[in-house]
Amino acid sequence: MSCALLISSVGLNQNTGEIIIQGSLQLFTACGGGQPVINVTATCGLQTSTVSASFNQITPNFYTWIANIPTTCACDTPVSVTVVSTCPNYTCQASFSGNLCCCPQVSTNLVYGLCSN
Repeated sequence: MSCALLISSVGLNQNTGEIIIQGSLQLFTACGGGQPVINVTATCGLQTSTVSASFNQITPNFYTWIANIPTTCACDTPVSVTVVSTCPNYTCQASFSGNLCCCPQVSTNLVYGLCSN
């Protein structure tokens, strides 16, 4: 195994209509010439969208990431999420299927994604 990719939360921000997906990435093998790329795809109803996640490098081998995906989905709507992290020499993947939980409405300077899978 070259890496471990984790989806830690999937929720709907009722203020913006975005699906907010958060997680972490642990590398066990060097990325091979750069930073990993994390792409997140969410399907809700007939909508499918893919975005690149923003990530923070916590240690040389550990990252946290977040993706905000615009949607018109509602609370408790079935959603499936696929996350793919790529490096020049390997790829890691994680997935989630379940219902969108609605995260509480909080101020914009706090982190959303309080709904764990």
